[in-house]
Amino acid sequence: MSDRIYIRGFAVYTSEADLREKFRPFGKIKKLYIVKEDSPSKLFGIVRYYNPDNATKAVSEMHGKPCESSTWYVALCERKSERKIKNLTIVRDIAIQSQKKNLYLRNFPESWTEEDIKNTFAKYGQITSAKIKDNTAFVCFDKQEDAKTALDAEKTLTVDGRRVYVALWQMKAVLSRKIQKTKLKRSSSKLGRGRGSGRGRGRGRRGLRGDPGDPSEIVEIAEIVENASEAKEECLGLF
Repeated sequence: MSDRIYIRGFAVYTSEADLREKFRPFGKIKKLYIVKEDSPSKLFGIVRYYNPDNATKAVSEMHGKPCESSTWYVALCERKSERKIKNLTIVRDIAIQSQKKNLYLRNFPESWTEEDIKNTFAKYGQITSAKIKDNTAFVCFDKQEDAKTALDAEKTLTVDGRRVYVALWQMKAVLSRKIQKTKLKRSSSKLGRGRGSGRGRGRGRRGLRGDPGDPSEIVEIAEIVENASEAKEECLGLF
């Protein structure tokens, strides 16, 4: 449990003494400071208590409360390792929810609309959304099995003599990781380096519970995704 809190929402002219006076009722303060940058929106304060319970109480009592013309934003500070675990969880949830039920299309007729795409794939199951973006299309099914059925049936989809590329949609980080692995494998093959019998290998890092596919895959993906919220926006922006 963290003994530090992160504070925003106070006025530019607020002093460290003012902040101390405001947060002292929740417990004995070990350290307090305000960071002032060029933009007032980047102004924030850090308060560290001797007792982590005091930090939790300060968040509970102060977050969201009125603060002059604004409101207090008060949250527990997270260590880098804690933020990484949270990002892993977000990426895992995105992968589970968004992959395997969304199809990715390319090389379809320029005249096609989102309604045309829906009409083409609706016979395979309920479609929750169909979107066209930058000459690519995305079809989201309600169920994974419907997406698989559509993929198997339309792998050779041809419209007006044009072969339409149909595949399962993959998050950018997943696709990037697979491309990297393929390149490394090809490079190793050219150099004549085999992977050996596998002896002496460590157990590796354990994945998160509920990971789709190889558990270690999600851990590796999270190392590529610098900002998990961007990955979430990528999914929500399409589906």
